[in-house]
Amino acid sequence: MNSKNFLQKIKSDLNNKSEQKKGLKFIGFFLIWFLVLNLLFLFIPLQWIEFVPAFFAWIVFTLIGFQGIIVLQNPVLIEFTNFDYVVSITYLCSGLLESIVLVSCILASIGISRKKRILGAIAGVIVLGIGNIARIVLSVLILKIAGEFYADLFHEILFKIFLFIGIAGIYLIWFLWATENKKFNELMKKVHFK
Repeated sequence: MNSKNFLQKIKSDLNNKSEQKKGLKFIGFFLIWFLVLNLLFLFIPLQWIEFVPAFFAWIVFTLIGFQGIIVLQNPVLIEFTNFDYVVSITYLCSGLLESIVLVSCILASIGISRKKRILGAIAGVIVLGIGNIARIVLSVLILKIAGEFYADLFHEILFKIFLFIGIAGIYLIWFLWATENKKFNELMKKVHFK
């Protein structure tokens, strides 16, 4: 499908009452899931949420030669004994917001089976979690190698990429898999691991 056909399809869908209803249902269910998930996480102390990525990042730091401890407070800190900086893992560093947005999108996709939505939500949170740990570790490595200015710049850029492109990309891959898109499945058969 070329870009002209794609734009014509979007225009056609925007004028289609059935597609409008689907879009409104998606938005409605997304907002409900987003609200419910946010309310559920209000009952968990924030430092426990921040501890999860701090702990996994600390494991990676330990494996690559950093030494330090985790301080369970709000925000959670990673204090290094062989590095002059303290890393704060705040709510925005936890990956929770991204996970809630992604899970809400996946669960709001009502035309797709419950099993595929649950699998997509679980896999999406795992992929986001791994990416988030990598983002934290890379930011600290840049801090050590290039200094605070470049680390802050890299951290901000990675956060925005992770927030928008990461969520959209993971959702798109899940959606193509869940809807059994023929072109996507053909591509996945070509890119298999032996």
